[in-house]
Amino acid sequence: MQFVMEDCGRDFIMAMKENRKVALSKEDKANGKYISIKEAVPEKCVRPVHVEQLAFPILIAKQVFKDGNGVAGTLYLACSDLSLLYEQVTTIYQRRWKVEEYQIHKK
Repeated sequence: MQFVMEDCGRDFIMAMKENRKVALSKEDKANGKYISIKEAVPEKCVRPVHVEQLAFPILIAKQVFKDGNGVAGTLYLACSDLSLLYEQVTTIYQRRWKVEEYQIHKK
């Protein structure tokens, strides 16, 4: 994340593992007060948070979905553009997924 923002000068949206810890404010980060990403954001919302290893805040989006068999899953998305809404984050991320599907089917 740091490399993409600082060295490449680009924004990103990527999946994060649910075991990550985040701080809800800059003050919480300075005081080492972290909570589970699962507790940080409700479904279908975005929330700015601070990750211990990053010098800048990120947005976290929680997306709950069902696969073709009806099995529910949760995806946590990290986004460097703090101005995006939930729908924008998930739409942009889904476009990336379509590219991966194309590459798999093309082989």
